[in-house]
Amino acid sequence: MTVESFCTRVSIRIGVLLFFVFQLAVCSYAQNYRSGDTIHAHIDVDSAFSIIQYNKSNPAFVILDVRSINEFNIYHLWNGVLLDYNSPSFDSMLNTLDKNKIYLIHCASGGRSSNAFNLMKSKQFKILYNVLGGIVGWYSAGYPLTDSIRPIIMSVSDTFLEFDSVLIGDADTMSITITNFGNGLLTLNSISGISSSDFITDFIPGTEIFGLYDYTFQIIYKPEDHFPDSIAMTIHSNGGEQQYVLKGACKTSSIKEINKEGVVVFPNPSSGLFYIKANDIKTIDVLNSEGRLVQSKQINSGENLLEMDISDYGNGVYVLKIDTGNQIIVRKLIIN
Repeated sequence: MTVESFCTRVSIRIGVLLFFVFQLAVCSYAQNYRSGDTIHAHIDVDSAFSIIQYNKSNPAFVILDVRSINEFNIYHLWNGVLLDYNSPSFDSMLNTLDKNKIYLIHCASGGRSSNAFNLMKSKQFKILYNVLGGIVGWYSAGYPLTDSIRPIIMSVSDTFLEFDSVLIGDADTMSITITNFGNGLLTLNSISGISSSDFITDFIPGTEIFGLYDYTFQIIYKPEDHFPDSIAMTIHSNGGEQQYVLKGACKTSSIKEINKEGVVVFPNPSSGLFYIKANDIKTIDVLNSEGRLVQSKQINSGENLLEMDISDYGNGVYVLKIDTGNQIIVRKLIIN
C-alpha cells in the first residue's frame, strides 16, 4: 500500500466519522428540542445545511433572514422568511413570535444575525442557531439560493384526530394549528368534507397567515346518533392542501339503545316530512342538534306507518328517538 492510498483511506474514514458525529449532534438537538431544553449555538454553513435538511418537514422550524428587503429580493434561502434587523419594529416583532420554535438565523455575513441571535437569546427564545459567514459563506460553499417567494401550508397538529366518546347532546373539542412554512402570504381559502357531519368548526375561510405565524381553530364533535363517525377533512389554500382524518363515537346511556333494527325512515334526507315504519311504538320524540325536544307524539296501538312533519324547524340535523317500552331506537334525520 502506498503512502498516498493510505492517507486517502484515512481521510475518507475521518470524513465518514465526522459525518456520523454531526448527524448524532443534529439528532441530539432534535431530542433536546422535544424535551424542552435550550440550545443557543453559532454554526458554520455546512452545519446549517444539514440542520435545514433534517428539519425540512418540521413545522416548528424557521429560517429567519434578518437582511434588508432589497437584499432578500435578489436571492435568499428556500423558505427563508424576512425580518429586517434594521427595521424600527424588529424588536417588537420578535415579541410576537413563538419562542418554542427552532430559529436558524442568518444575514449577509454574520454581523446582524449575531446581534439578532443575542437579542432573541435575551428574550428567552429556546432554540437558536446563528449561521457564521451568512449567505455569502452559504453561496461560496455552493449551496442553493432562490428568488422565489411562495406560501406553504403545513399542519402543526396531528392530522389524525380521535375524539372522546360523548353522550348525545354533549360535545368534545380539539384544536388544529396550521402554520405557513413558506415565505409568501398563505390564504386559507376553504374547508371541505365536514359539512353534513357531526363535526362543526369555527374555521374562518379567507384567513391569511404570514410566514413565521400560525393559525389555530377548533373542531367540535357533537354526535347526533350512535353511529361511529369518520370523515376526511381538507383545508384548501394557495399554498397547497392539508388533509385530516376525524373520528368519533357516541356513548350509550344506561337504557338499551338500538340504532337500526325494526325501523325504516324515508325519505331521509327530506324537506321535513318523514315516514316511519316500525312495530310496537309507544312514543316518538324529535330533538334538535342541541338535544332539545322539538316534537313529541304518542302512538296508538297497532299503528306501524307514521308521518312526522318537522319542516317548521328549519334545515339541519335532528335526532329521532323511538320508545317501544323495552328499548329505545335512535336515528338521524336530515332536513335540506
